[in-house]
Amino acid sequence: MSRRAWNPWHVIRHDIGRKVTALALALLVWGLLENFVVGDRDFTLEVIVVSTQRQADVSRATAPGLYLVVPDDLIVIAKEPSVRLKVKGLRDDIENLNLSAVLTYDATDLGDADEALVSRPLDRDTFKSPGENPQLTEFRIRPDDVFDVTLARRETLEDVTLTPTNVATVGKPRDGYVFRYEGIRVVPNTVTITGPRGVLKAMATDPQLPQLAPVNVDDRISTVILRVGLSPEFLAQGVTLLPAPGTVTVTIPIEPTDISVNLLSVKVHYDNQEALLASGRRVVTKTETLNLKLVGPRSELSGVTPQQLAKMFQLRFDWSDAPANLPQSRDKVSVHRIGLTGLSYDVRVLDLDTDEEPRIEYSLEAIP
Repeated sequence: MSRRAWNPWHVIRHDIGRKVTALALALLVWGLLENFVVGDRDFTLEVIVVSTQRQADVSRATAPGLYLVVPDDLIVIAKEPSVRLKVKGLRDDIENLNLSAVLTYDATDLGDADEALVSRPLDRDTFKSPGENPQLTEFRIRPDDVFDVTLARRETLEDVTLTPTNVATVGKPRDGYVFRYEGIRVVPNTVTITGPRGVLKAMATDPQLPQLAPVNVDDRISTVILRVGLSPEFLAQGVTLLPAPGTVTVTIPIEPTDISVNLLSVKVHYDNQEALLASGRRVVTKTETLNLKLVGPRSELSGVTPQQLAKMFQLRFDWSDAPANLPQSRDKVSVHRIGLTGLSYDVRVLDLDTDEEPRIEYSLEAIP
């Protein structure tokens, strides 16, 4: 009697309904068990810079993160703000899991350079948790398993003088108002600056380079006083002012815009004719009138007519001031304020043609 050949399909097909049902139940049970027993979790760890290993050890106990131990003679120029982890394992192990890592750097990482990009590998062994590390079925690091940080050697400049040229402004005052850079004050104006050696080398040769954060003067009509640090550009490069909090007080006076009023044919008064006679001289020609320009704050000059202003000032010259033995001369004339004019000394009196102090011309001759 011949033996029937063994057929795998026949074995599978035999009572296939119960077999499929059993497989489905097995998969369902496995899914339920995995859902209750196995879990996954995402971590976002902040990258934190500290100066000592002790700081990292103390901080990581309460604040999980990726700690970079960078000594004070180095400075971090660029780094990622955080790293992401995705882990999978037993649910009881995952729920209360805290992960941290410490990466240590020193000056040898830069070699002979003042600045360098330093890479450190990240893997499962880099990250630790309090107590015993649990067994994980999956551990992934995003976006990469290599952490890059740009380091530079730290330099310090002392007794750096800040002037109005180091102050930046944004916007412009309201129409009719203005500020002058020479009027800006910085307190304290002598500071210490620390940062990457390459940047501070350039600062040491250019006094205007350490620019402060911009001060907004847009639409202002009064003095602006603000505490500012260095500009965001320098802060991004790791440059700061010392001591903390790294700020100075900038004062920018906002003043009304000067306007001008013209006064035409203002008479010149001459005094002490006797002094000329005593010196044996007499007048041949002299300036009788001058055209003037008053320059000052709008608030003082805008509400007064030129005719009223002309009555507030008087031009006088004393012949005793005329140089001896000079037949011709061009001398300054005195500007006298008549009574209480109501105008401050911010109002200047200039010659309309020269924009300088008023002057007269005259010629003299000896008396026969």
